[in-house]
Amino acid sequence: MQPLRYIGLVLTKIYKYRGSVLVLALLFALASCSVKKNTFVSRNFHQLTTHYNGWFYTDEIINTAVDKMQAGSKDNYNKILPLYVYGSIEDGKAMTPDMEKAFKKISTCIQKHSMLINDKQHNAWIYDCYLLVGKTHFYKHDFFAGLEAFEYVSARNKNKPVQFEAMLWMLRTYNETGLFSSSQGLIDLMAEKKSIPRKFLKDYYGLIADYHIKIKNYAQAEKALSKAIPLMRRGKQKARFYYVLAQLYKKTGQASFAATCFSRAMKMTPNNEMQFQAKMNLAGSLTAGGNTKDVKKLLLKMLNSAKYSDFKDQLYFALSQVNHAEGDITTEITSLKASVKYSQKNKNQRGMSSLALANLLFDQGIYPLSENYYDTALTALPEDYEDLGLIRNKKKNLSTLVKYMKTIQQSDSLIRLGKMSESERNAFVDKMIAELKKKEEKALEEAENAKNNSSGIFTPTSSDNSAPAGTWYFYNPAALSLGYTEFIKKFGNRKLEDNWRRSNKPAVAPEEQTPGSPDKGTAAETKTGSAGSKEEAPNFSSVKSREEYLKNVPVSAGDQAKSLSEVKSALYNIGLIYREQLGDNKHAAESFEKLIERFPGDSLECLCYYYLHRIYSQMANDAGAEKYKNLILSKYASSEYAELIKNPEYNSEREYKLNAANRFYQSTFEFFETGNYDSCYARCVLADSLFSRSENTPKYALLKAMCLGKISGKEEMLFGLKKVTVDFASHPVKARAQEIIDLLQGTTEAPKDTTKAEKYLDPGNGTQYFILVIPVTADLVLAKTKVSEFNTTYYESSSLLIQDILLGKSYKLVVVKEFADRQKAITYYSTIKDQASVLQGINPKDAYLMLITPDNYKIFFKEQNPGEYRSFFERKYLKNL
Repeated sequence: MQPLRYIGLVLTKIYKYRGSVLVLALLFALASCSVKKNTFVSRNFHQLTTHYNGWFYTDEIINTAVDKMQAGSKDNYNKILPLYVYGSIEDGKAMTPDMEKAFKKISTCIQKHSMLINDKQHNAWIYDCYLLVGKTHFYKHDFFAGLEAFEYVSARNKNKPVQFEAMLWMLRTYNETGLFSSSQGLIDLMAEKKSIPRKFLKDYYGLIADYHIKIKNYAQAEKALSKAIPLMRRGKQKARFYYVLAQLYKKTGQASFAATCFSRAMKMTPNNEMQFQAKMNLAGSLTAGGNTKDVKKLLLKMLNSAKYSDFKDQLYFALSQVNHAEGDITTEITSLKASVKYSQKNKNQRGMSSLALANLLFDQGIYPLSENYYDTALTALPEDYEDLGLIRNKKKNLSTLVKYMKTIQQSDSLIRLGKMSESERNAFVDKMIAELKKKEEKALEEAENAKNNSSGIFTPTSSDNSAPAGTWYFYNPAALSLGYTEFIKKFGNRKLEDNWRRSNKPAVAPEEQTPGSPDKGTAAETKTGSAGSKEEAPNFSSVKSREEYLKNVPVSAGDQAKSLSEVKSALYNIGLIYREQLGDNKHAAESFEKLIERFPGDSLECLCYYYLHRIYSQMANDAGAEKYKNLILSKYASSEYAELIKNPEYNSEREYKLNAANRFYQSTFEFFETGNYDSCYARCVLADSLFSRSENTPKYALLKAMCLGKISGKEEMLFGLKKVTVDFASHPVKARAQEIIDLLQGTTEAPKDTTKAEKYLDPGNGTQYFILVIPVTADLVLAKTKVSEFNTTYYESSSLLIQDILLGKSYKLVVVKEFADRQKAITYYSTIKDQASVLQGINPKDAYLMLITPDNYKIFFKEQNPGEYRSFFERKYLKNL
């Protein structure tokens, strides 16, 4: 309604007056519409104008922009859907022009029609306009600017309807910005209100549910949604709420409730994709309830329907879940393979299907194929996928396993060839080359036939390794091969460059020539030759010559021995990976036994016996455990492994002694901290006899020097400290002793407390990791193996996990996790650092053996500066040991 319409209302009330009276009345009414005067005429004029001019059109601009954004928004149905769609940061940028237009219009309206007189607003619609100001900022993702507007409206309108609306927008903002403590506070504040207007209740409960979903309190979210849904009108928002509630029920294991909500969402939503997803989830819910026959029938019907041709990847995935519920693993694998096959466009589904298939194959012990599908999953899954780190680690372990398997296969094949006579080798390789050529020709022939039988680039094929029938040309290996052949025949072996079609382009891009080689001429000359000679296509076959295949065959005894050594190392590492990385004792035992069988009496034999003894003990195979126990006791009676078998408490006793030594030192240091220097000194002297030449000996020497200084004076302290720097020149205590010497002699300032400036957090007494940092040139596999052997010998019962990671371009990292507390980690560190074999082949000066907390590990991995962390480690771990 425009101002003239208001004038019309005035005119109708004074219709009985005519002439000058009417004119005077009209002029008087217009003159009375001042924002500085609180009169009936002024209030109504400005309220009507604000409502039907400024507020109404601004609200239309905002709603239109929001509807457009929501229509273009793509939901990820593999996660719980957001209850409210506000768009991404990019969407906010796209909406900015509309929001700026709305902001300008509503700001002008507020400026012209605000009736703030004596700090009281007499135009009630002004606060609704301020809400629109907040909304323009909110949808631009300038959340805190919007929050200021919402807080202003809330503060100025106690217990008025507009206050509740402002508080709800504040709650939206808190939820979106992750200010969950503020969300909870505001929810509690609104709960104290005696009555919330009914028109706001659906959003009140909806936003409470949104808050609980974001903090993963799904039970409370279900309760809130159950209250919000009955208050809503039928429509797409209600369908979304039903769908989310179904997802929550599914997540909390309430399959029957989930099925009901999916069914209601399916019937209510106009969104085709949500209908499909609801139907799929409904099928899954029924499967969970045991009704697999009807679900399978429904899914197969959908697969045969052209309506769902774009959803085959998801349908096969759902079918695999039915197969799983039926315990049909073979068909489940087939369904998942089909899901991966049809998910070329749907990257997210490709990732989920590949991951499910990789996990299934992994559980079945089909590791090489499992590794392939983990690789596919990693390329398809988003970077924020919850378990992406674990998947990468599993894939890496499998890749290493497959590499060793290929090493064995290749080395054994080459050794067999090497043992043949020259004529036999040549005949064998010639036969292999002939077979490879036949396969290549067959593949090209199939691709040619497929090309001739198709009506375009969508080429059906029956090859198991190719894409589905009717798929895109570039997903079809046979078609690609044929295309490459045709290109070579027509254009020759052209460089990848601009203007590649030109046969004569000296001014554009000169052809590269090897010095001294004859001019190749143009592509046309290459194709036809001189005087129209017969066309010859260049040979681009992937099949190599006999010489190429034979050049790596180990013929001499020395080369064959080297190849056998590679086989032995591969078998050993495969056993370690199966046992420690994959937890597969069965295959680990097979690998160790194969190593013993092929290399009897080898240096690894005793260790393999011990691994097999432990593996069969864990598998409750008493006969196997006893067999390898007796072999160790008879053939390697003087080894440490025999000692471990004869005395099961060997490790526990050794660990107890280490713990006792550390406890004694800790209590001695406490005497120093409390100023009881005489007792501290006496305990240092006693420690020399109780724990002679222990890890703590240098630290006792430092403590003794400090105590002498406190008891006898500065000179005694200096003497003792200088002795420490000489006696323990290679130990970290030297640096601390020298620091105190410099301080006492006045050559340096007192050390400052740098705790606040530290990049790393105080380690405390909680969970710890052990890390071994070695140069990138060092043998990471050997280092990891040596740490594994140490753990098997001294920490067999601790179930420690070993990982190896590249740390930037300069370092490699072996991580042992995890230790429940600092003291256990220090005991481990004290034990392993004395084992010289752990650093076999590595200069100790180039290696870092350290402890680190999980939080500091993240910082360490980001900084990639082992030397810097070593300084922190020495200050926080070694200084007071």
